[in-house]
Amino acid sequence: MTADSEAPGVELVAEGCSLVAGRAVQGDGPEFLAFNPRTGEEVGPVFREAGLELVEKSTAAAREAFGTLEYHFERGPALLDRAAALMEVHRPEIVERAEIETALSRTRLEGELTRTVNQLRFLAEVAASGERLDVATDNVPNRLALALVRLPIGPVAVFGASNFPLAFSVPGCDTAAALAAGCPVVVKAHEAHPATSELCGRVFIEAVRDCGLHPGWFSLLQGRSALGATLARDPNIKAVAFTGSERGGRALFDMASARPEPIPVYAEMGSINPVFVTAASIESRGEEIVSALAASIIGSGGQLCTKPGVVFADYRTDAETGFASRFASLVEISDEQPLLTPQIRERFLHSLQVVAAAVSGEGEDCGGQIRGGPALLASGRVIRASLQDWVREDALRDEIFGPASVLVAAPEESWLDVAHKLSGSLTASIWLESEEHVRLAPLVRALSTRVGRVVVNGLPTGVRVSKAMFHGGPYPASASARDTSVGACSLDRFLRPVCFQGVPEELLPRAVTASTTRHQSG
Repeated sequence: MTADSEAPGVELVAEGCSLVAGRAVQGDGPEFLAFNPRTGEEVGPVFREAGLELVEKSTAAAREAFGTLEYHFERGPALLDRAAALMEVHRPEIVERAEIETALSRTRLEGELTRTVNQLRFLAEVAASGERLDVATDNVPNRLALALVRLPIGPVAVFGASNFPLAFSVPGCDTAAALAAGCPVVVKAHEAHPATSELCGRVFIEAVRDCGLHPGWFSLLQGRSALGATLARDPNIKAVAFTGSERGGRALFDMASARPEPIPVYAEMGSINPVFVTAASIESRGEEIVSALAASIIGSGGQLCTKPGVVFADYRTDAETGFASRFASLVEISDEQPLLTPQIRERFLHSLQVVAAAVSGEGEDCGGQIRGGPALLASGRVIRASLQDWVREDALRDEIFGPASVLVAAPEESWLDVAHKLSGSLTASIWLESEEHVRLAPLVRALSTRVGRVVVNGLPTGVRVSKAMFHGGPYPASASARDTSVGACSLDRFLRPVCFQGVPEELLPRAVTASTTRHQSG
């Protein structure tokens, strides 16, 4: 009987623990608690930060586990499938706790868990197919001369994200991709949702056990920033995967680069995700566009990495179109969403103050009053700026993490120059009419040099898990513009090419011999 058809057994319970190579253990560092953004209160259980001893135990176990499989992809698909099934079994406990720790809606969290389960299963299929191995052989008569195959890089440190407690956290894309690539994982749980992280970690511990794998294939460490630095410097860790702020990702990148043996850091960081709206599209479907943009900006409290941070609209005066005022009003009348942590709310309010101060008299603040209280509620805002403001002021080109966006009145003839001034982003979007395709082709080409995904007549929020998806971009969107944290290519980050020359067939990795057999039979 598969786990999908099993009734839930023992209920998952968070006990305030780290999980080291199959064992639940208390840290020996300072105590901390989770926080309920809706009530403004701390919630148990009490956690203690993992110290150096637990870091060393978890990474040593990961190194040992890495040596237990011959070469590649031998058990990863089964592990991911089992973890996906157990996530479904324990869906009620996980969603309930995540709702407490994030104040995200149950509907949003249910959808995120479903996406996470699908992601695990998708990457299991990718791993089982061997398609990411890039096996290549040069044959001479009676002898295999050269064989090239990509092999797992080693134990990976994964840093959970605050804004996606499931899809980009403990059971998320980085963990799934590393395990699918044949790399053990040590996860640093995000302190904003430690109990949710522990519940998900217990799912993976159970999946590892059910698949008969070495317990070092998965560990979870609870703690804050100091723990992350210790983990990134550990000599057993061979790569880091991070989703968060530019400051945090850059700090990890610098630490990893300064190690005696430097390692790669795959960091997804800040992104403003520019949107361009033509005059013709405003005239023909302005209400549709502002409604879609407002929903994209305020969804989940504006705490999405692909949220539109700046909108360049080709309109002469708002009196003619009502575009700006309608846009602002839709953002302002939205339901207030508690921000994830007090620190995020403080940074959001500070960003709004800095941006408002950077706008000259040519721009106009269309937002309402900033509201907040014990539940950390914050309304959305639209800050109107002139093109001259945007070019002149660095603050208007920085990410605002929260329900706000900058609206720039910019004529279409300025857009190519604007595109070349953009910093790296995950996405860029264009709203246009069919008769404008040819004219705006140069803009599409220019934007493709600055982002990882170009969207036409659609929203950048929402990242489909598929073979064609790319979720990355030039710095500061990502530490590496060629790598993605979502999709089939996400495995590539944790693989490295190895060439075998003149090696007898019986000594080659099974991935090479299996590929050769497939090609011969085909």
